[in-house]
Amino acid sequence: DHIVSLRDQARQLPSKTGIYLWKSEDGTVQYVGKAKNLRRRVLSYFTPNRRGGGAATLRTLGLLEDAREIVHETAKNEHDALLLEAAYIKKYQPRYNFKLRDDSYYPYIVIDYAKRPPELSTTGSALSLVGQASDSQAGPKYFGPFADHKDLKQLKTSLVDLFNLNTRRMEVKYGQQASGAYLADLDRCCRILRGEADAVQEEMAGETSGLGHQQERLFETIKTLVHKYRDMNYLGGGAASPTTDVIALGKQAKTASGSPAGASVAISILQISEKRIAARFLYNQDLDSYDKAEISEVLFRALEKHYLRLHPMQLPKVIYTSDRLDEEHIRSLHDLFKMRHKLDSPEGKPASTTRIMLKAPRDLAVQSGLDLAKSISSKEARNLAGLSDENVEAVNDVSALLQLQQRPRRIEAYDISHLNGYDTVASKVVFVEGKPEKPLYRTYNINDVQEGDIDDFESMREVIQRSFERRIGNADAGDNVESSLQLPDLVLIDGGKGQLSAALAGLQRALGSSEGHSFDALEWMAQHSVSFVSLAKREEELFRIGESSPVANDDKDRLAMRLLRTIRDESHRFAIQANRRRRSRRMKKR
Repeated sequence: DHIVSLRDQARQLPSKTGIYLWKSEDGTVQYVGKAKNLRRRVLSYFTPNRRGGGAATLRTLGLLEDAREIVHETAKNEHDALLLEAAYIKKYQPRYNFKLRDDSYYPYIVIDYAKRPPELSTTGSALSLVGQASDSQAGPKYFGPFADHKDLKQLKTSLVDLFNLNTRRMEVKYGQQASGAYLADLDRCCRILRGEADAVQEEMAGETSGLGHQQERLFETIKTLVHKYRDMNYLGGGAASPTTDVIALGKQAKTASGSPAGASVAISILQISEKRIAARFLYNQDLDSYDKAEISEVLFRALEKHYLRLHPMQLPKVIYTSDRLDEEHIRSLHDLFKMRHKLDSPEGKPASTTRIMLKAPRDLAVQSGLDLAKSISSKEARNLAGLSDENVEAVNDVSALLQLQQRPRRIEAYDISHLNGYDTVASKVVFVEGKPEKPLYRTYNINDVQEGDIDDFESMREVIQRSFERRIGNADAGDNVESSLQLPDLVLIDGGKGQLSAALAGLQRALGSSEGHSFDALEWMAQHSVSFVSLAKREEELFRIGESSPVANDDKDRLAMRLLRTIRDESHRFAIQANRRRRSRRMKKR
């Protein structure tokens, strides 16, 4: 009985960490598993299920029925066993493994001339056929890889729509049209994917005295996507050119309600072949902390995932990274590459190797690629943290426009709202790095102005006094206090010189009422790098304290002015909203 033979084989396994393979009579791998104790784990397959009293599952019954041999391979630790298990599953695609068999590789566009009629399609696993690819029209041609499935789908759909490939393929298949024109358009698809879209577009326009609007639009979409994956690998010859991978990690501290709240991490991997970028990949992740060890772990896990998903033909010969990896991570990556090369090399041929370089590359093309990878990852990390390049530039431009001593990372804006002097309220909105921090927004019911009186100056004085009174005592603590008590770098007042003077008076009263502080307001502002400005609505003029003339600015649409207007308008909106709520509550009480 083959079950008895399998049990005897299981008893011969070592009590070590590693992987085990169940093979059928013809040598086909049926299942790959990992275990901390190989003998104990495999023997458990022959143990009745304690819950049901019988064999564990139908899958186990089927595996025991099909298997005839058990082989094993030991590993240094559980992590190496996990990598080995994943690599074997990707190589053999065992029948009884479900989890790691899917999405094994990055997808490609394939134009398969071996089919009758030939077809343009996509594939995520057909690279097992790469060895059959040819430069002639005898087999499949692969283009990719695509890191983004949405891009792949859009590019494929646009090519199919541009040449009406699906309908025409059916017509060729059933003899309703000759295949010559259809094959010629498939060749045009190959040329487009190789970067010749402009030439193909010009050629088609000459044949038909111009292209229609729909065709022009499709060409623009195709060219945008092909440019994104420019110089994409063409795997027609069955062997890709040796590549060098450059890897850079970008990180950006995040804020939540103005306080540090973790980090956004982006990892850019560029594949360089023959001094050109052949493929791009981007991984990103949000972290709860800004811990260096955790960020290093994220880099390693991203590389591990990437190189397990990458097809063996796309494994690089050399890796350059601008970020230090722990010694343990470097050893694990070396083991991963060694294992993948060993498993995927044809029998009888020596396995390739991948070197990991932590030094700066000497090759100018590789160094340029590394610089580009740094730029991409840094920009993506800022975007993930919610700091777009335009926001950062706008904050910098505010600093330049107002000639501030300190970059205005935190900007607060104040406005007053009432209806004919009734239900007067004030608003405070807070922007950090050009982004609204809504948990820090506040509204104030004005108490020092009688109902029915209109006095925006006194209202502004009151709100500034109340807003700063609680924070003056913590002024020297910097960012070591809760975000609601932190001082702003810039205070923006909605109004003109009168409202700005009232705000200064409010700050002076706050300083006078705060125990132990008798500073002059201007002296205190200079000491703590707090600036006050006002922005008038009609002429969009900026005023600074102590200056009768507005800030010199010939460009009302520069980044700084756009950001300040956005913040001023947000404070105005929030004040009006608060006034309506207060008025509504008063009306309900009647």
